[in-house]
Amino acid sequence: SFRCLLVGHWLRDMPFLVDVIHKLKSIDPSIHFDLIFSDKLRSWNYPLYGIARLSNVQFHSHISDEKLKNFYHKSNVLFLPLIDCTANNAILEAMACGFPVSAYPVMGPIDVVEHGHSGFLDDDLEKAVNGALKLKREDAIAYARTFTWKNTALKLLENFVPVKSENQDGTMQATTPNSVQHS
Repeated sequence: SFRCLLVGHWLRDMPFLVDVIHKLKSIDPSIHFDLIFSDKLRSWNYPLYGIARLSNVQFHSHISDEKLKNFYHKSNVLFLPLIDCTANNAILEAMACGFPVSAYPVMGPIDVVEHGHSGFLDDDLEKAVNGALKLKREDAIAYARTFTWKNTALKLLENFVPVKSENQDGTMQATTPNSVQHS
């Protein structure tokens, strides 16, 4: 069966997630959703009550890294209705496991997803999911491999703003990323 995976809850559009699950269940009841986040979330997140008893939805929490990796491998798409985001491990983990990401084009996803290659970003998440399903798993893996510590550090250095530092003789000197030695 077709499997959708949601990992995490911070800044997720849960009411939209619930709507999508209900809509997809009416279209194809075999579509399965694995939702991975804290079990405490269900107790205070009212929108999730509407899907808690559906047979095609399973909640998972307190899982090992190995079990999380297995969820990524058996899923067809990572569904992330992110309202906003900074760095997001779920996106990188999904791409590294070989499946494209579908998400809103907000900060975070636009920084780490190569639209049309490692994932699909759209304000209409239905389009994002459909677009991601047409992408090659190998492209997602290849793009995830570019996120090395060295590449991440170099990208960070590119964004530094020049600052002035005082020399030993009291004069000021501009320091820029280009004046930093890379090894």
